[in-house]
Amino acid sequence: MKASATREWHRINWATCIFLVPVLRWPTILLDRQLTKPWDAFVEYAGDFPEVGKPRHWLHFGTALKVAKQHQIDFHVGVGLSSAAVDHLIGVGYSFRFQAIAR
Repeated sequence: MKASATREWHRINWATCIFLVPVLRWPTILLDRQLTKPWDAFVEYAGDFPEVGKPRHWLHFGTALKVAKQHQIDFHVGVGLSSAAVDHLIGVGYSFRFQAIAR
């Protein structure tokens, strides 16, 4: 996406994906549930309403498992709900956290 000089950019953490997107026209609804202490799951609706082109709507499902205090693996799938969206998406990931400032 191309941004104008007056548009602010914000970081959106979308489960395991991180995008830099313009602030406007990207609504999401996220339901997240901790299933057990190390395991959680989510379902999300996301819409993208570009200035040019058709709107895109997705339904996104995922789960994450904390395998250690600072490590997590995840899996997610999604389906497009509109003709402009991709039909299906799938992803796996590994995340780790490091702490720059001691508590």
